[in-house]
Amino acid sequence: MAPAPETISAQRRATYDFNVAQAALARRAQADGGRWTLTALLVVHSGAFVVGALVDEGAMAATRFAAVAGLTLTLLAGLAAWAHWTLRAVVHTHWADDRLLDPADMSEVTPPRLKRVADLAWLIAMLCATGAVIAAPVAMVRLGG
Repeated sequence: MAPAPETISAQRRATYDFNVAQAALARRAQADGGRWTLTALLVVHSGAFVVGALVDEGAMAATRFAAVAGLTLTLLAGLAAWAHWTLRAVVHTHWADDRLLDPADMSEVTPPRLKRVADLAWLIAMLCATGAVIAAPVAMVRLGG
């Protein structure tokens, strides 16, 4: 037994509303999350250069690679996180198709291929952020050692 047309229409409306809300959340996360990640990690790794200015050149030479790697990974993490949330907003905007609201049009809305790219960008962001977080203590241990 097939579901009633009004049930299908209500489900399609709920799907549309969900995707509109998710697109808005993704856009907000794009700005807020990227800003927080970049600020926190850049402060930590910039601190390594400030500490390096206060110690002798030999000690700073030992930590330079870890500090530069941390800064680079931080910027890559921010870029990948921004790409992830941008692509997520595009995906949910695509899924919030007006055809969902038309009861006469029962065609399916195909998911965009960007969803997998967005998931890959999220994985890259997490790996870079993890590397940046590990680089800070490595720099400090090498500075002290």
